[in-house]
Amino acid sequence: LLLQIMQKYEKENMHKPETIEEKDTFRAEIKKAARNYSKELNFYEAVNNAYKCFQPPTISFELEEIFQDTKIENKEETSAFWILNAALKQFYEKNKLLPINGKIPDMTADTDSYLRLQKIYQNKAKEDYLEMKNLTENILKERNLSTEYISEEYLRTYCENTQTIQFFRFKTPKEEFHHPEKDDIGSEFYDQESLIAWYIIIRAVLKYQTKYLKLPGENIEHSKYLDLEF
Repeated sequence: LLLQIMQKYEKENMHKPETIEEKDTFRAEIKKAARNYSKELNFYEAVNNAYKCFQPPTISFELEEIFQDTKIENKEETSAFWILNAALKQFYEKNKLLPINGKIPDMTADTDSYLRLQKIYQNKAKEDYLEMKNLTENILKERNLSTEYISEEYLRTYCENTQTIQFFRFKTPKEEFHHPEKDDIGSEFYDQESLIAWYIIIRAVLKYQTKYLKLPGENIEHSKYLDLEF
């Protein structure tokens, strides 16, 4: 419904709705297209989702950060994750969209229409997957890696989740042990659901073990010093 009415609107107005008045007009066109708007749930859903037609396709801030990471262009990088990120960046720069996962949201529709729409989505997802596979294989060849270096299952899972990809950087255990983020640790005490208490206990136990060469509880006399030290 939204696609058809948007095509009709653009043909008549030469652009998509931009102002509040134009968007209201577009929603009114959806209602007008219904035989009985108050009884046709699919038209009601179309009106409620009309805002999606006004928003240009975007990617998440997290994915933008990944695209800007130096690992993307690093020819020495052999991590499957970063190779796929490089392929995804090429895909996005070419198509201005991310691969679709082939799933459609729940909506009111007759079974035949829903299945036909689902088939369209699945075919497009397969097309996007094959393009991603080709881009990935080209990158693998450039880095002198086998085209089977990344399994089809991993690539397919990646393509199905490109909308929610995130990358987190953490300190190594050694870095954290010698240079803890004291401000972050302090802020955790205000969160009742935080597990910071376990962090403190573990650090205390490690420090105790380093000093006394044994764990708390192995010797009652030594264990009593744990409260005094920490």
